[in-house]
Amino acid sequence: MPEDSQLTPAPAGHFEKVGSNWIYFDKVLIGPGWQARGKGWFDSLTDMAKKDKVTFFNVRSGSKDGYAYTNMDSTDQIGRPFRLQSFGIRFIYPNPHMADQHVLNYNASKFFQTVLTEHCYMEFWIRDDQWFILNPDMAPDGFGPVGNLQNSPVAPASSDLITNGMPLGSNRFHWLDNGIRIPENAQIKLELTFSEYGKELLQEMDQIWPLDGSGQNPFPNAAIIKPTLRGLRYTQMKGKYYL
Repeated sequence: MPEDSQLTPAPAGHFEKVGSNWIYFDKVLIGPGWQARGKGWFDSLTDMAKKDKVTFFNVRSGSKDGYAYTNMDSTDQIGRPFRLQSFGIRFIYPNPHMADQHVLNYNASKFFQTVLTEHCYMEFWIRDDQWFILNPDMAPDGFGPVGNLQNSPVAPASSDLITNGMPLGSNRFHWLDNGIRIPENAQIKLELTFSEYGKELLQEMDQIWPLDGSGQNPFPNAAIIKPTLRGLRYTQMKGKYYL
């Protein structure tokens, strides 16, 4: 496998692969009515709390579950050789509209992204090898907006809600040296486990609108957990066969 994204000389009669910048992502959505929409999703935070582990990168695929939610090649393996260089994860919680009337709900979104992440841990596996055990806040996403909007019946208003990770690609968990080489067709997975206290927090947040299933919110709200793997994916360039 090439050491970087530059083409290297290939023996006569061989194809040549080149590494290109690539990000694998996968999402779990949690909210009323979402379980039926995607594999491994949940109708409530309580349902998610009942799971021993919430898994990513080995449950959904882009072709089956939609490329808006994952771009994994298949549900059981990574499709191309991949040099993994960094990892990040984002916790997203829907802001309520009329936040002035739902102060507790408004704080819940911050709570979901900052406090809950201290009461769970992640394990990343390549085949049978474990590559880290981290709290989610140790691996910020490094992409996306700094804040978002709170919906109001009158007009949108800015909020001070901060997403998990500043919009800076380097603000992620990085492997040193040249990263990790993941062979073609290797099985990978990320497992997210909540502590007993973390599960209690999830069940408490389930009683807060807009994810309480009360039907007060006109939008199909969902909390989202989205991990990302960034590195170099090695593919054969079209038409490049060397004699």
